[in-house]
Amino acid sequence: MPKELTLFESATSGLRVSKHGRVIQIVADGNGACVVMDTEYNAAQKWASSRASAGSPGNDRSKFLDQITTLIARPGSFVSTRGTDKPLEDIARLMLSSGFDLNDWALPPTVKVLFSKGPAAQKAKSKTPQDGDPPVGEPE
Repeated sequence: MPKELTLFESATSGLRVSKHGRVIQIVADGNGACVVMDTEYNAAQKWASSRASAGSPGNDRSKFLDQITTLIARPGSFVSTRGTDKPLEDIARLMLSSGFDLNDWALPPTVKVLFSKGPAAQKAKSKTPQDGDPPVGEPE
């Protein structure tokens, strides 16, 4: 009798999963890719490994990815970029340090401007509080 697949095994069948520092890249050949934090991926993996497959890799993949709240996807991928700006900025920084080209990824405009070159990016970066800056509304 064949072993019953877990939701995780079914969801990741046909995917290439690779670790790049603290981020995980999930690639579905011909259907795009996404990048997630390793901590979120590991939590979703643990959740999905404790559940039986529903029998449909596509449905299992959707259930698995629903457990991940923040991810950056390539345009036209099987999943869309989602999450709030700060966690997306963190993933984007880690992607840069791992050698990813952010121009290949679907970043929201509020995050993209922080990583682009030019006057608009410099203005946005200058508004980001730095360590040692006084809290907003307090004298320097």
